[in-house]
Amino acid sequence: MKEKILEICCTNKNCNTWFQSPFTFGNLDGFNVSAFKGLYAQCPNCGHMVTGTTNNYRVITLKRECC
Repeated sequence: MKEKILEICCTNKNCNTWFQSPFTFGNLDGFNVSAFKGLYAQCPNCGHMVTGTTNNYRVITLKRECC
């Protein structure tokens, strides 16, 4: 059986790297990326602080085998 997993990623315009967001969102059914507006994350690649905006966040679907 495959389980669907949503991963929230953000990008750093300074070095053009996508990385997994440190922010979580309780109920993904009502997920709205604008909830991250004004939050900051540090890029693991270059250390630059990234501000949360609707232009630099994405949600991707991952699938993994379960049980």
